[in-house]
Amino acid sequence: AEQSIKIHSNSQLYFARNAVLVAKPNNAKHYAVLDIYNVNNVKIFGGIIRGERNQHMGNAGEWGMGIRIKSSNNVTITGTKIEKCWGDGIYLGSIDNISTNSNIHLIDVIADGNRRQGISIVTGRDVHIIRPVLLNTFGVAPSAGVDIEPNVNTNILNNIRIIDAYT
Repeated sequence: AEQSIKIHSNSQLYFARNAVLVAKPNNAKHYAVLDIYNVNNVKIFGGIIRGERNQHMGNAGEWGMGIRIKSSNNVTITGTKIEKCWGDGIYLGSIDNISTNSNIHLIDVIADGNRRQGISIVTGRDVHIIRPVLLNTFGVAPSAGVDIEPNVNTNILNNIRIIDAYT
């Protein structure tokens, strides 16, 4: 079974200065260190989320995410670094290919050394990515700093703003 830290609605997570949350080495094709799944009103401040890219025990899959946001509303992540994930640093998707994420703010996030993407946006409405730093994304295609990639034609992409990106 997938091992993730599930973030509940109406939660605020504050990392202490220089705190690092490290993923355990595994062979899972799909996982997330932090899972924001079908919830509302979440704020995350600071910290480093470190994936297990260099210790991954399998060869398959590309979906080991640092932060996975699916079908959630009013999520703000500020000043968090996501690094060395088997897949994406941050992934915005859907639980059913119909619902979407809305009012998502990624502010001063850093995605460094992730294998598939720095940030993937599969679906979202009113997504603001402000001053992201996206570095050293490589390993499996498309290896982009930010990738806007609907999976199906029911995925909603509306009012996506990327402001002052460094990549």
